[in-house]
Amino acid sequence: MAAPTVRPFGRVNWIGAATLLRREWARHRKEAWETMVFPPLLALLYITVIALGLGEARGTEQGREIVAFVVPGVVLFTFIMRAAENTAFSLLLDKLEGTVADLLSTPLSALELTAVFALSGTTAAVATGIPTMVAVALTYGLTLAHPWAVAAFALAASLMMALFGTLVALWARKWDHFGAAFGFVLVPLTMLSGMYAPISALPGWAQPLLSANPIAWAIDGFRYGLTGRADLPVGWGLAGLVLADALMALAVWSLIRRGWRLKG
Repeated sequence: MAAPTVRPFGRVNWIGAATLLRREWARHRKEAWETMVFPPLLALLYITVIALGLGEARGTEQGREIVAFVVPGVVLFTFIMRAAENTAFSLLLDKLEGTVADLLSTPLSALELTAVFALSGTTAAVATGIPTMVAVALTYGLTLAHPWAVAAFALAASLMMALFGTLVALWARKWDHFGAAFGFVLVPLTMLSGMYAPISALPGWAQPLLSANPIAWAIDGFRYGLTGRADLPVGWGLAGLVLADALMALAVWSLIRRGWRLKG
């Protein structure tokens, strides 16, 4: 009988990374109702409430413009929330259940773990966001003024929120911390991002504050992709998101490499 041998792998552990990614996707599929069915319904509900709230103006040109303005923000909201929830829930559950030790004992580097969490959150966001876009398009109509911007800003924002969710899970020690990070940080930043009102319509003192919000760059760029309208410089917004992605990836890699709040 031949002696057991160690299976070698190259500079990147593709097998280990793919296995972990499949595990993350298995979790996503098991919660298909919450991840791929409920978000489109919720997005349609938001848009419908706003449309009904317009009253007699709903069928006018101004009413249609208001709905068209709101739609991109509501759609992108499903992307970014799913990206953040996917990574935050998965890693925090491993920490609280004590199974994070199994994750740390795998032959995966901190960079590989960072890449897997970022990719799993981003792909989960796309798997949730595309059905939402289809549902909204079938119900209210959806244009694609600049398809490249739709794809670029959706992916950049999803990646940023996947890394944000990983940071939340690394920091959190219990589910209350998870809820606080989303309730007091992510949701307010999303609502105060030009999601429901143009930044240019806000008071002068508020415009610089909201313009510094990365989620505002994402929503404004995504809206530009769908409608051709933008309140902020599109190129600078995309560059800012890429920079935010890089900085957050560096932070996640550094914390995982140190085992911050992962090793007890």
